[in-house]
Amino acid sequence: MTSHVIPIRKPRGQTGESIVNKSNALHEMLEVHEIVAFKTVGLTKSKTMQALVTDPELKLILQQDAAMSSKHLYELRALLTESKAAVQDMNFSL
Repeated sequence: MTSHVIPIRKPRGQTGESIVNKSNALHEMLEVHEIVAFKTVGLTKSKTMQALVTDPELKLILQQDAAMSSKHLYELRALLTESKAAVQDMNFSL
């Protein structure tokens, strides 16, 4: 059984190092999808709990968690978008 490797490019307009600079196998992209699902649930929970929490310190922690989760999801989305573009460039559909 052969493994398909998807070449990943850096996003256009970005300089410096990027997490999107190597080839990823299909199973790795499926794992990224699982991480996105997990992070999305965590973000939803943090945003929902912010409205219910009265302790200011806990509310701040939840706000920081939501901000960090949003940043991570944005980065993961870029990774998946680049992977999808690479697959389309290869005329290979999932």
